[in-house]
Amino acid sequence: MKNSEKNLGELVKGNVGQVFRLDLDLAQVITEMPFALAGRVIAIWNAPSSVEYVHIRFNHRNADPIRFNRGKVLAVPFTQMYITTPAGQAGTMEILYGPDAFDVLRIYPQPPEYDAALDDMLTELQAILAEAVEFGGIAQPAIMITNVAADANTVGANHPCTAVLIRALTTNTGLVWVNCQGAAVDGTSYPLDAGDAVSVKLTNTNLINCLFKVANETVAVIYQN
Repeated sequence: MKNSEKNLGELVKGNVGQVFRLDLDLAQVITEMPFALAGRVIAIWNAPSSVEYVHIRFNHRNADPIRFNRGKVLAVPFTQMYITTPAGQAGTMEILYGPDAFDVLRIYPQPPEYDAALDDMLTELQAILAEAVEFGGIAQPAIMITNVAADANTVGANHPCTAVLIRALTTNTGLVWVNCQGAAVDGTSYPLDAGDAVSVKLTNTNLINCLFKVANETVAVIYQN
């Protein structure tokens, strides 16, 4: 977009420590509504539990749409958003955005439904949004974690490691909730949509806990030791 880098640079320089909010009325079905917003991180922080998703395209109408569910955070530079909401939803979705991910997570007051999970979510995101994960080892063959039943915690096989990269297969149709410190729980662990990935430091791949919302879906894991 014209002047996009200049606009983003001015926003970051002039709004360090700032968090902005967009309240989206989901009762009004919209298709690729443009919003002239700029930032480097966006979070769908609060929405009714009945809301399934919205689609957001960044910077251009012909960009690939990204499916956002409640609680999803994405670090991506943008100066324009195009939002599409499906029919049959109601209520308000609260979209947070700003020039810095940690400002978005720390400055804005936490909504009630996340009061028990905020610390765990922030700890996970600090690792994900760090400059890089220090893998420091030799890459090993990829392993797959596949569930049999929906909404059942599934644990990775036993492989000592120093760090892992976990990616939900692009053929998945439902969310995968991931936790590396105990059983994964719907709504309070880290969500992976189809094609999403997360990298963390771990000592064993059996610390990876996955809660699949759809049966017979898979995450792929690359690990180093």
